[in-house]
Amino acid sequence: MSWLSNLFRKPAPLIEMPSPKIRINQSQLYIDTNGVLTVTGLKGCYLAALEPSNSMEPGIDDGMYVVLDPTIPYTDLIVGDSVYYVTPAYRAIHRITKISNDNRGWFATTKGDNPNSLPDGIRVRPKHIRGVWRITIN
Repeated sequence: MSWLSNLFRKPAPLIEMPSPKIRINQSQLYIDTNGVLTVTGLKGCYLAALEPSNSMEPGIDDGMYVVLDPTIPYTDLIVGDSVYYVTPAYRAIHRITKISNDNRGWFATTKGDNPNSLPDGIRVRPKHIRGVWRITIN
């Protein structure tokens, strides 16, 4: 294909990512007169810095922090939620693309949001999940 035909080629359609379960509601947000945002009701959550990666771009970029909630039970997770998980061979914060059960019980399959990311190729079990992504801080 010539450079000219590439110029007029239609871009590939965007793939809609599933929406996560809304875990922060408007009543938890307060902006004071100085423009400082406060989020209430995040008991048990913790702030985490991410390892350099582009797998969750554009939602999470290098240098950003995330607030993770370890108190959300795995039974409350839905496709579209992003979880931080740790296995002996892998650790990531990725979006759940499928939830299923096998002879060992509940598991999720995950993938980064970056269109170039491949599915993780592992079954994320409840024991692997360390937290659910609640907020990104730049």
